[in-house]
Amino acid sequence: MIRLQDISGKVVLSVRLIPKASRDKIVGEYNEALKIQLTAPPVEGAANMALLKFLAKKLRLKNSQLALISGERSKDKKIVIKDVALSELQNKIEQLIREEKK
Repeated sequence: MIRLQDISGKVVLSVRLIPKASRDKIVGEYNEALKIQLTAPPVEGAANMALLKFLAKKLRLKNSQLALISGERSKDKKIVIKDVALSELQNKIEQLIREEKK
């Protein structure tokens, strides 16, 4: 199960990012993190910016609601998401994973 933390009304999501993939997609779960593959290279923050945009689009949120808080140079990242309830976000993520498995 994907681990989400509610910290002061903001939700922290763990992500395992695989850059330079053949296409952008949500793969599933990896060590309680959401595993995502992106075509963007891990150069000068390109993959991090692509990750935030991809997640905002998939979760139907504004880009300004997401921010990278750790893992700038790592495959394991933490993203803070504001103005969304933890239960709502959990439902959206579970739905995305189910859709990818079809």
